[in-house]
Amino acid sequence: MAELYPISFAQLVKRAIKEWTQQGSIYDYPGAKFYRPDLSLDTSLSFHGHHAATPLGPAAGPHTQMAQNIIMAWLGGSRIIELKTIQVLDKLEIHRPCMDIPNLGFNVEWSQELPLELSLREYVAASMLIDIFRHTRLLGEEIPLSRYDTVLDMSVGYDLKGISSDKVTQWILSMLDAKDIINELRDKIPDEYKEFRDIDFHTRISDSVTLSTFHGCPGEEIESISRYLMDKLNLNVIVKLNPTQLPREELEDILHNRLGYSELTVNPKAFETALRLEEAAEMAQRLTSHAMNNNRSFGVKFSNTLEILNHRETFKEDSVMYLSGPPLHGVAILLAKKFREKVGPEMPFSFSAGIDRQNFPQAVACGFNPVTTCTDILKTGGYQRLPLYLKALEETMRLAGVKTLREFIHKQPGTQKLTPEESAYHYLKDYAKEVLVSPRYRKDQNQAVPKKVDSQLRLFDCLTCDKCIPVCPNGANFFYETPVVNLKTPLYRVEEDSLVPARILNFNLKKSRQIANYADFCNECGNCDTYCPESGGPYIVKPSFFGSLETFKYHKDHDGFYAEKDTDGTSRIWGRLGGEDYYLECPPEQGLYLYRDYYLEVQIDPHSFEITRWDTFDIPPAGYRLDMTLFHTLRLLMEGVLASTKMNYLNSR
Repeated sequence: MAELYPISFAQLVKRAIKEWTQQGSIYDYPGAKFYRPDLSLDTSLSFHGHHAATPLGPAAGPHTQMAQNIIMAWLGGSRIIELKTIQVLDKLEIHRPCMDIPNLGFNVEWSQELPLELSLREYVAASMLIDIFRHTRLLGEEIPLSRYDTVLDMSVGYDLKGISSDKVTQWILSMLDAKDIINELRDKIPDEYKEFRDIDFHTRISDSVTLSTFHGCPGEEIESISRYLMDKLNLNVIVKLNPTQLPREELEDILHNRLGYSELTVNPKAFETALRLEEAAEMAQRLTSHAMNNNRSFGVKFSNTLEILNHRETFKEDSVMYLSGPPLHGVAILLAKKFREKVGPEMPFSFSAGIDRQNFPQAVACGFNPVTTCTDILKTGGYQRLPLYLKALEETMRLAGVKTLREFIHKQPGTQKLTPEESAYHYLKDYAKEVLVSPRYRKDQNQAVPKKVDSQLRLFDCLTCDKCIPVCPNGANFFYETPVVNLKTPLYRVEEDSLVPARILNFNLKKSRQIANYADFCNECGNCDTYCPESGGPYIVKPSFFGSLETFKYHKDHDGFYAEKDTDGTSRIWGRLGGEDYYLECPPEQGLYLYRDYYLEVQIDPHSFEITRWDTFDIPPAGYRLDMTLFHTLRLLMEGVLASTKMNYLNSR
């Protein structure tokens, strides 16, 4: 279905606090994996004049689209979070799957998949949740509140007409002053947590933007957009630069000869109107002066993804796709070095291209602020890879004998007599040479793919490796528990006024730990299929649970389920299997299951599973069968996801 349906702020709050209290996790992110800083070190820095506790964050993309995504990135230590790019066209048709991250990164998705008004609410909700975590000292009483300091950075695209439209302009103004939405959401906080309503929430969600433009966007338009954002909307601006600012021959030499990716063909059209390096540097210097004269800040980011011709089967309907990951790292570092040669050491640079825990400290040493990542956290472990970046930085700082990031940048070998900015520039030049000869970015070091075994996924049971859960950027996959089952159950045949057992079927569940998918959060990106060892794709084969009966009914061409429990204890589940609808109810006062398929309604004893009563809605066709394995499927799904033993987006309501 590939449509996203955010949950209410009340449910976000309720699940986060209850889950943390009962299970020591938040949105399935275990508390043991939260980033907790080394208090003897100061990894903070200033970003557009705002204090941020770390230089790390996710790049604008799948990890920064919905509130729970942003929160999981925050739990991993991200303190400068680039929100997913918004644009005036907020009803996009994107082919699915839209990601392919077996080693390098390939994608065909580009901006927000929510309507603008929902994106706004998600970003405001995330900001409010961070304020709640700060208020409750989530990370522990020993962690100073300054270590919670977080900057949310808008990302907008892609041309002046769209960005200057009333629709986008009003959206940005609401991010600058969100008090009306905050007051509305404040009132939605459940009564059991009503003390949170008195928190002095940040109403200025963001006052900075990272500008993303199409490959080939003319420099004049980029400059006009930047001036509009600074002059009309009082924003601090970073312009994301495209890799095609390198000459075509040089860029292809890096990819094909130095790094060995001969199969990658840069889209020739991306060079036709691409902004050249010299033009971009001159533009950046003009905008820096303009920003300073207007009490704003300006910088540049390296880099956007690289548009290449599609050579993979995953995206059959797309002629081009976007490259990220290891090969882009070398390209972007070289571009940053060449740009620094043009503009000098003072202009703020940020960075996102092939960042992982190994090169994160080096990128910080280059003076990039912030250093953001995407492709690497789409791999096994997902958001839980982020704390390793910061632990690597802390270890590098300890080895260097420094206490602050500024000291770390300043104490690079051979740079003690330079300013920190000059020191970062010196290190960047050396690092650029190192990257382009480093084996770890070459093709022969980046060919391994996630291993597959010779088995197919089914609705129940799998290897239960749980790899599909953290690699989902939206947090859509989750586990639930069922009993181990070994049943023999009848297949009934309808004969006049009787149900006659036609034969006996086996119904077995070999494992108590099962995997499901929360359909409202699943955009069918395909990443869980990449990392699942079995074939079929968890987002396709595993049971998909909708967040409401309305969305279940609306997506009538999509197999799936909706389950709920009333305050009186009555449990219900609606199911669609093979395009046919089913319903199961278990009222506690009588203890009998009420089961319906498309012809029959039956009552079933909860102990013996024998049918105690049955009736028809319509005359069943000749040879019609009542398959009791379908009853047991609904029963176990209903009882499993609604049980309180493991919190999810269904039972947390």
